Amino acid sequence: MTELEDIATSSRQEIIENDPRYGAPKKWIFLELKRIEKIWAEERGRAGAEKARQIAPIRKWYDKLSPDRKKYAKMIFAKIEMIGIDDAAAKNELYKNGIIAFESLWARENLNMLDEISIENFEGFLKLFRTQEDIEAAQYYQVVVGRIAIIEKLVTKVKEDAKEKILQEHIYRDLWLLNPHWEHATENPHLEERITTEFGKINAKLTREEKNGRVDIRYKESAGKHIIVELKRASLVIDSIKLLQQVKKYRTTLIKVLTEMQEPPVVEVVCIVGKPCSDWITETEKKKSEDTLRMQDVRVVTYDRLIKDAYDAYRKFLDKKGPVREIMGILQEIDALKGLPLGD
Repeated sequence: MTELEDIATSSRQEIIENDPRYGAPKKWIFLELKRIEKIWAEERGRAGAEKARQIAPIRKWYDKLSPDRKKYAKMIFAKIEMIGIDDAAAKNELYKNGIIAFESLWARENLNMLDEISIENFEGFLKLFRTQEDIEAAQYYQVVVGRIAIIEKLVTKVKEDAKEKILQEHIYRDLWLLNPHWEHATENPHLEERITTEFGKINAKLTREEKNGRVDIRYKESAGKHIIVELKRASLVIDSIKLLQQVKKYRTTLIKVLTEMQEPPVVEVVCIVGKPCSDWITETEKKKSEDTLRMQDVRVVTYDRLIKDAYDAYRKFLDKKGPVREIMGILQEIDALKGLPLGD
């Protein structure tokens, strides 16, 4: 048997670290510690989940989660358990924060962030979701509920003239109906006054037919974009090229005013019509028409398409509206415990 070279240094105080005999066991020990850490974390997760599930409202929430999501819920419960809080009221508050954090991160598809938060920072991390995050979430919830009510109001109106009336009532104030990224109109009184004056000059030259076919035309600004919105009569059927000719002069005028006032001339024109354009005979013809309009930053949308697109934009929230309401109820149930001992 070949005698191996001594792994110790001549002073006998240290080990030669670049020797493979030193690196191999070190790597093995590291991997074993990681394996033990993983097993220990899983056990703490199971134990933490069992303790949390002794609280009836938490059990109600946890039992409805998918297996993948339960893994992250257990991670939250385990870390709360490892913080070592004995006071029931304080622990219940952490459970509430944990549920809010979980739902917020899940909605943003970022649950894996929970892996990155250490035990030392976990309590502070959860408290973030009882300050800014949950307030914003609650505010957003109320905003979206209001928007859903408007969409549902439009959906229930079968007659075109009824939709026309509701759209006129909401469209200029609720620009999100046209684009979810357009929140509220930006106030710029001086610019609006100038543009209104210029548009008035164009309106004065309209034919009787053009006036009869229009409900209203307005200028709005939102999200850094200057928007012209024209609402046509529900009964009107118009050729898209003719429509383009009508709105092009408004667009040209707006760009001229913006350039003179040193404003970025980022303009979009949205025409809302009750009926599809008369030249949209086939899908191919419709696409050609839309491409032509797009080159002039003009978009034509029917009442029904507008409602459908707005509905689809909030479909994800609509689908989750029931669960969100249920989660809010669960948080209220945990609040009602008021520090009672864990358990039913």
